[in-house]
Amino acid sequence: MRVNYLSAAKQTLLVLLLSVTTVVEARMYQWTDPDVKTTQLSGTPPAWYRSVARGPRVFVFAKGRLIDDTAIEVTEETRQRMRQQAFALVKKDRQKAQEKMAQAKKLQQKYEKEKLDKPESNSEAHEITTDSTENKRDEKDEL
Repeated sequence: MRVNYLSAAKQTLLVLLLSVTTVVEARMYQWTDPDVKTTQLSGTPPAWYRSVARGPRVFVFAKGRLIDDTAIEVTEETRQRMRQQAFALVKKDRQKAQEKMAQAKKLQQKYEKEKLDKPESNSEAHEITTDSTENKRDEKDEL
C-alpha cells in the first residue's frame, strides 16, 4: 500500500493559508488622502483617527457595516474611548496574528519531522509492487 504525502510546496501553502486567516474583530478604515485625492483603505486606524488633531474624514467598517464616521461629532469621553478601543483592537489583532504564525511554524516543523521520520523511498514502493506481482503469479500457478 502506498501512502501519499503532500508535496512540501503544497504543505507550506496550506500552512500559510491557515495562518493568514482573517481575525474576527478586524476593522477596515477608509479615508481620502487630501494630497493625491485617492481613497485609502487600511486594517489599522490612521494616526489622526478620533484624535484632537483633526485629519481627513474616516469611515470605519466592521463585518461589512459602517460603525463609525469621524464627521459625526461625539463627546470628548466617547472620542477618547473610541480611539483607545481602535488602537487596542489593532494590538490584539497583531497578537492573534503572531500566535497563528507561531502555530503555523509548529505545524510545519511537525510535518517536516514526520516527513524525515517516515520517508517513502522508491525501493520500498518497488518491493511492495514486486511482492504483489509474485503473489499474483503464485495464485495463478495454484489454479
